[in-house]
Amino acid sequence: MIDAVQVQFDTMHKLDMGLPTWKIYNTKPWKDFVRSSDYFVEVSMKYINEAMKRIETLPEDPDRELTVLEKILARDPDPKTGIVMALDMMTAGVDTTSYSTAVALYYIAKNQDKQQILFEEIVKHLPNKNGRITSDTLNELKYLKACIKESMRISPIAAGNIRQLVKDLVLGGYHVPKGVNILMPIIQLSNDEKYFPKPEKFIPERWIKDSPSSNMKTHAFATMPFGFGPRMCVGRRFAELEIETLLTKIIRNFKVEFNHDMKFESKLLYAPVSPLKFKMVDRQS
Repeated sequence: MIDAVQVQFDTMHKLDMGLPTWKIYNTKPWKDFVRSSDYFVEVSMKYINEAMKRIETLPEDPDRELTVLEKILARDPDPKTGIVMALDMMTAGVDTTSYSTAVALYYIAKNQDKQQILFEEIVKHLPNKNGRITSDTLNELKYLKACIKESMRISPIAAGNIRQLVKDLVLGGYHVPKGVNILMPIIQLSNDEKYFPKPEKFIPERWIKDSPSSNMKTHAFATMPFGFGPRMCVGRRFAELEIETLLTKIIRNFKVEFNHDMKFESKLLYAPVSPLKFKMVDRQS
């Protein structure tokens, strides 16, 4: 499924940015997109059907925790609901979450002073390196959340966002009619000196209230890695939970270094394209 998602993203970029000849005849990118999409639905259906059978055959057990898929199917037995859930969570969450994690780890590795602050915070709330990470643990890791926000500010996975106006409005003194597409250059705003002093610097303290470097009074829309409003990323909480958990585990167990340059490329996503040559040094305690 992960391979299929990667093919989907690559081919969507080619279909969107190139000449739309695929609308006239079946080009190779279009065929690859259809093939990967069909395969994705096929695999989704396999596990959805298995989950439906488990729900029907399992004995009543009020103490058993249902999976997310089982909870959805228990409320709505129509498999289309499960397919949509799988499509949304996997398609939108595979590359985006992994790239965001890699970028956050890159900036933490390149800024050893910040990594030390983060490590000390994690040790305080997770003294045993093999201890269980709970929601209470993550709620206490304020500096970790600040590191993630700052990495998303510098290198957001979505460089821009487009929305079509549903009504006329006045924007910056200009009358913009209904139906016009508005492009919001997220990466340009989040790296603008006007909103973030020394924008090229990795300063997690910007997101810490009462810190001398705090940027908490900056316009809320100056950086929107997950979007905003009705079209905000539906998997935001899942993504944050995955990123926070993985980074906590890594930094608690390893000192991380990255002794190379990182190159980024903007396609459908703004993502790192250099090999992730992280150096992991075991922490003794």
